[in-house]
Amino acid sequence: MIVENEYGKVLILATGVDISTNTALKLTITRPDGSLVATSNNLTAPAVDVTVDGTKYLANQYASYILQNGDITDPGEYKAKLEVTFADKGLRSELTRFSVSR
Repeated sequence: MIVENEYGKVLILATGVDISTNTALKLTITRPDGSLVATSNNLTAPAVDVTVDGTKYLANQYASYILQNGDITDPGEYKAKLEVTFADKGLRSELTRFSVSR
C-alpha cells in the first residue's frame, strides 16, 4: 500500500522481455489530476529475480523505481508507464495502475 506523500518505496514495472541492453529508461507517472511526473533518475533494470507480494519478477525483465518526495501528492488512482530505448528500437510497457490512500 502506498499513502499520500509517501516516498522511498519501490515501484516495480514488469516488461516481460529482457531489457538489460537498454540505452535509456524513462518512467512517466500520471497522477489522479492528470499531471505527469517523468523521470529517468532512480530507475534501474535489476539483474536479479525479486518476489513482491507473491509475484516473481525475473532478472532484467522489470524496472525498479524508488518513489521520490513529491511524486505521490494526492490519494487516488495513479498510472505508470515505462519507456525503454535500445540501440535499434524502443518499447513501452503496459500501464501499471496503483492506488494511493490518505
